[in-house]
Amino acid sequence: MPAPNMLLLADRNSAVTALIEQIAATGAQLLIRCNANRRLAPIQWLPDGSHLARIGAVQVWVIDAEIVMTRAGAPSSPAATG
Repeated sequence: MPAPNMLLLADRNSAVTALIEQIAATGAQLLIRCNANRRLAPIQWLPDGSHLARIGAVQVWVIDAEIVMTRAGAPSSPAATG
């Protein structure tokens, strides 16, 4: 079980409301890459262009970012989205 102040990383298939609520209840922090077509309604816009939203009972910070992967000996390329 996650511990308070632990940071968990998850991919888009883990962006399930019940799981997010369970993890948040432990006090752990969670960073999830959501599906590109999932839209979370803003409840507050932040100065950097990100916004706060809700997934179930959990307030989340939504950041729109491009993930770039680099392999040793290969050029960088944008990660597949969606």
